[in-house]
Amino acid sequence: MPCAHLEGPFLNAEKSGGMNPEFIRLPDISEVYILNQIFPVGKVTYAPEFDADASFLKSLCAMGIFPSAGHTNATFAEMSFAVNKGLKGLTHFCNRMSELRHREVGAVGAGFLLAGLYIEVIADAVHICSDMLKLIFAHKDISKILLITDSVAEEGMPDGIYPRRGGSNVELKNATVRVEGKPDTISGSVSPINKNLAKLRDITGLPVAELVKCATSNPADALGMKDAGRIERGCRADFAVFDEDFNICKTVIDGEVEYERNST
Repeated sequence: MPCAHLEGPFLNAEKSGGMNPEFIRLPDISEVYILNQIFPVGKVTYAPEFDADASFLKSLCAMGIFPSAGHTNATFAEMSFAVNKGLKGLTHFCNRMSELRHREVGAVGAGFLLAGLYIEVIADAVHICSDMLKLIFAHKDISKILLITDSVAEEGMPDGIYPRRGGSNVELKNATVRVEGKPDTISGSVSPINKNLAKLRDITGLPVAELVKCATSNPADALGMKDAGRIERGCRADFAVFDEDFNICKTVIDGEVEYERNST
C-alpha cells in the first residue's frame, strides 16, 4: 500500500536547509494521527532532541510508522537514547544533521556507529561527495543503506528560477537545485535513481547486484513491506529493466508493461 513520508514539520530550525523555518514546530503526535487518517503515513522525519522523553517516538512506533531522524542537531548521546527507544533511520544521511567532529560525533557519527540504524543516501555526488560515498559503503553494512533520490518538482525542467510553496524560490542550475540567494543550501535533487545507481557503481566499484538492493529490497525491509523490493513468487510484480548504461528499457506495474523503450 502506498504511504506518505512526513519530512517534518517537527524539525530543528538550525538545520532547516530548504525547509521554511516559519513552519517548523515541536513534535505533536496529534498532527500525525490526523494526517494518517487522510492518507497512510509510513515514515516520519523529526529532530529527536525535541523529544526528550521519547513519547513522540514511542507513539510513532505504536502506530507502525518508521521513525527517522533528520534536519537535526542531536548529539550522539541523544541519538543513542532515541535508537534505544525505537528510532530506526537517518533521513538523507550527512545532509542537514549534526556533523562528525572530533569531540562530538553527532548524528553522522551515529549513522556509522549504531549498526541498527538505516541511513538514506542521496547518491547524486552533489549532496554527498564521492569520497564520503566511498566511506559510507566501506564502513556501513550495505543492508542498512537506503538509496533515495530526494527528487523535487524541478526534475526534468530546464535551468531557471522556480517558486516553492512557503514563500521561497529555488534555482535549478547545472543539475543542482539550491535555495535562491543561498548558494550553499541545496534543496532536493534532480538526479533519477537509475543514474544514481550508475554513479554508485563507478564510485564504489561494488557489483550492481549488491548496489541495487539499496534501492529495492533494503527500503522494503525497512518499512516491513514483505511483498515488495524483490522479484519472487508472491511479491508485487513491480519492477524496472535497465541496460548496461542504466537507461530504463521497460517498467512493469502489477504485472503489466507500463513503458517499453522503442528499440529503434
